[in-house]
Amino acid sequence: MLHSGSHFYRRHKKAWYGRQTRGAARTRLLSLSLILLILLLMHIGAMVLIESLSLWEATWLTLTTITTVGYGDLAADSFLGQLATVAFLYIPGIALLGQFLGEYVDYRITRREQRLQGLWRWNMKDHILILNTPLHDGELYLQRLLEQISSTPELSEIPIQILTPIYPEGLPPELQTLGVVHYSGTPTNSSNLEAVNASEAKYIFVISHDANSINPDSQTIDILEHLSSIPLKAYVVAECVDDENRKRFIRLAANTVIRPVRAYPELVVRALVAPGTEQVLEDLFTYHGAHQNRYKVSLKAVLWKDVVCTIMQAGLGTVLAYVETSGKLITSPPANKEVEAVALIVMVRQEDEPSQESIQACLLTLA
Repeated sequence: MLHSGSHFYRRHKKAWYGRQTRGAARTRLLSLSLILLILLLMHIGAMVLIESLSLWEATWLTLTTITTVGYGDLAADSFLGQLATVAFLYIPGIALLGQFLGEYVDYRITRREQRLQGLWRWNMKDHILILNTPLHDGELYLQRLLEQISSTPELSEIPIQILTPIYPEGLPPELQTLGVVHYSGTPTNSSNLEAVNASEAKYIFVISHDANSINPDSQTIDILEHLSSIPLKAYVVAECVDDENRKRFIRLAANTVIRPVRAYPELVVRALVAPGTEQVLEDLFTYHGAHQNRYKVSLKAVLWKDVVCTIMQAGLGTVLAYVETSGKLITSPPANKEVEAVALIVMVRQEDEPSQESIQACLLTLA
């Protein structure tokens, strides 16, 4: 007998614990709300039928009773009315209201914690999705990247979400103030990509985890393979450490492939809003292909447009900027501005790089 009673207790205790953790808090709130509403309606009906109160008076009495305010202006006078108040409100109603308020507070706290810890599914649409974070100085890079996105008119109003396992306890305050949210998980998992609504994103940026090693390219390939299995509408920009993997990235899901340049997050932003410009900017960082040279000149009271057109028509390159006699560098001045320059910054091709003498001889026609 004792054994069977102990077994019954353990079984029901286990079931009780299961009920505490099973199901969503929202479902429990809805259930409590429904039970409370039924009790309130039953008490209101009882007051109308038994105490002959108007509908409003019965409602007022019910609400002041269950909230334990008790103004005393109305009360049940008959035995049946008082019994109905005890049966509907005093015993179950007030207790259920307290439980409902406790569940609601717990629900709000839990939801806030889930959002902070990256466990909340935001159901975003037409958003910027950032996959992964840099291994070194990731917070600083993300902060600068987000600031660049916020200052770009085409992107400033678009919500941003980061998918990364790096911040299980929440984003750093510096990133939270920039209005970004995150989901905690690895971007190589299909369920995580579904949780961040990758199929609904407007832009996707895949960050190389370690820009100093070619190994992260394999992780990026894994991410792109998962993305390729999703019906994407996003423009995908992916970082590639080894140039030999660029074509493979494009074959999978990437629209644009760039080198990881941590010092210049502007490169990513330009790739998003003006595809193609990232290639020009990448060339600025390398000697191969197009690069910039500085040429000494002596120009006085010459229109800038004449300088640019003369060098370009001679096939010597594209003039980007000039250096004033004070040593100040001026980039992209107005076309009709008269300039005095001691040097020019010219973008030239590696295979057809002009000499100092060629540039100076070309500009003699402007003297």
